[in-house]
Amino acid sequence: MCDFCSWVNRSTANEKADTTVVNEFKPPPKKDPVIVVHGGAGSIPEKIRLAMLEDVKTAATQAYTKLIRGSHVLDAVEDAICYLESRKYFNCAFGGSLDCNGDVVMDAAIMDSKNQFGSVGAIRDIEHPISLARLIMHNTDHILIVEKGAQDFALKSGIPILPKGWLIPGPTPSPSVCSETKPGSISEKQHDSRDEILAVKRLPQCSPYYGQIIEENSMDVIEPTFLEVGGVGTVAYDRRGRLATGTSTAGNPGKLYGYISPAATVPGCGIMADQTGCISISGPDEALYVYAPARGFLKRLNRGENVDEALDGEIDQLRDVIRQPNVGAIALDLNGKPAVSFKSQHFPWAYCELGWLYYGCQKNQILSEKIDGLDRPLDCMCEGVV
Repeated sequence: MCDFCSWVNRSTANEKADTTVVNEFKPPPKKDPVIVVHGGAGSIPEKIRLAMLEDVKTAATQAYTKLIRGSHVLDAVEDAICYLESRKYFNCAFGGSLDCNGDVVMDAAIMDSKNQFGSVGAIRDIEHPISLARLIMHNTDHILIVEKGAQDFALKSGIPILPKGWLIPGPTPSPSVCSETKPGSISEKQHDSRDEILAVKRLPQCSPYYGQIIEENSMDVIEPTFLEVGGVGTVAYDRRGRLATGTSTAGNPGKLYGYISPAATVPGCGIMADQTGCISISGPDEALYVYAPARGFLKRLNRGENVDEALDGEIDQLRDVIRQPNVGAIALDLNGKPAVSFKSQHFPWAYCELGWLYYGCQKNQILSEKIDGLDRPLDCMCEGVV
């Protein structure tokens, strides 16, 4: 027990010496929080790989710091994904892939271990789809709202509609059209010149390399020219042992008008949480629809497999069936034990646990560093402390 909590206990004991306490409530002990973030499975050119890895590290660390202070697990999931939605290289909001009409059209979902689920489909021109998904979870009786209905719900919920084209990197519109947003949001910083990202444009599905199986022993040798990644995701476990997961994606490049991704709209496909664990998967939409690997992972946990075995087994099975390389996932079990598994060439991921940050992007790459500036000691797990 830390010195501060010892002093609190002594002071409380002195006060109770003169008072008879009946049916004293004893809160459950607090847990060590954990958060895992991924930036999508796919292929990432070398010159932007480090930037994406730094972004997932920052998203994980910032949310973890709040978890240490007692933040709710859903807040941590939302905050981490909001950060990635504002970074240009991820396939979710700002800088996400374009549909057949040249628009960034987005899907997002959030779910907790109490089976609360909220998602938004085919939304456009809002900064943080994950925040709208959470509002759907809490403020409606529905689990999914799409297209014009989603746009109307965003307006009624006080979420501003951005000018058309705002989510596509390019010249910055006048700041007068945007309302106050979260720190790190795209309305706080200058958009990058469109010329700067032409060299890393997203791989079209008509490319001869799209869907090609790359042998694992050659993954680090083939250097990609195009950026091709799935949506982003987060799983978290807070100090009260609550689990939650979230995902956000702009879907396949060139998708038809009205298309929505199962990764961020169908519980059990690319996202799932219950009392045994939670998961976020990046992979081909068709496979997620048909095989529902998120639900399969939780079934494995319920059969007694540990989180690493369950995640590796489900990802291996999915890859063997679909014969496509761009599959990856992050997960937690009921005790907050993290797992990361992927078959793609690159999969930027980061997780925070016990005051340490672990991260990587390629096969057999696991780096770590101590997290500085945490407000409270991690070994202080005293009862009665938030």
